[in-house]
Amino acid sequence: MANFPDFDPAPGMTKSSAPAVRKVQFGDGYEARITVGLNQNPKIYNLEFNVSESESDTIEAFLDARAADNANFT
Repeated sequence: MANFPDFDPAPGMTKSSAPAVRKVQFGDGYEARITVGLNQNPKIYNLEFNVSESESDTIEAFLDARAADNANFT
């Protein structure tokens, strides 16, 4: 498993959830919900890095490589 380059994010990270739910409403007022897919409650993290242009290229290359090979990283 690959390790993220050794850069610390700036303070102020935010995290949100985006649950994958389908909802059906019936005429009598009842409602049914079901989760959809394998990753049913994905988390979205927003990080900001205060780095130089060459360091940002390193981070971008690392993330592009993970997108290309679908590998996990820590």
